[in-house]
Amino acid sequence: MPKPGHRSRSLRRVKIVTPGGVNKTVYKKRKPQKAHCAECGAVLSGVPRERPYKMQNMPKTAKRPERPYGGVLCSRCTRKAMIAKAREISGNGSVGDGVALGSVDVGSVGAGSAEKPLEKPSAKPAAKPLAKPVTKTAGKMPGSAKNAVNAGVNKTNAGAKGAKDKKKPGK
Repeated sequence: MPKPGHRSRSLRRVKIVTPGGVNKTVYKKRKPQKAHCAECGAVLSGVPRERPYKMQNMPKTAKRPERPYGGVLCSRCTRKAMIAKAREISGNGSVGDGVALGSVDVGSVGAGSAEKPLEKPSAKPAAKPLAKPVTKTAGKMPGSAKNAVNAGVNKTNAGAKGAKDKKKPGK
C-alpha cells in the first residue's frame, strides 16, 4: 500500500529496477505543460518541457529561441509584431523603401515623435541631485552589509590588540 501522499495522481508512477534487482515504483512529479504563444495560443517550438530544477542547469540558449520575443511569441506572431512595429515607427501604413527595424533613426522620423524622448531626459536630472548625498555617504553607511561586516571584524581585532597594548604599558 503506498503512502497517503503517493496516492495522488498528481505524481506519476515510474517503474524502476534497483541495483539489487528489485522492481520498485518511484513517484515523480509530472512535467509542466508545453509553452504556448501569448498571442495566438499555439505551442511554442524550441522551448523545452522540463521541471524548473532541470531548466536551471540548461544554458540560456537551450531554454528559448534566439530571436526577438523568443519563448513568448510563436514565429508567426513575432513576424506580425515586427511588421506592425516597423509600420508604427515609419509613420505610414506600409513599410516600403526597404526600411529595416535596426536601421530606423528615431531622431529623423518626425517632430511629434522626437519631442517625447526629449521630455524624458529632462525629468531624470531633477531626481539625480536627491540621490547625490546618499551616494557620498554610501561607503560609510552602517547599514551597508559589507561595511558592517568589515567594520565589525576590524573593530574586534583592533579592540583586542588595543586592549593588549594598553595593558602592557600600564603594568
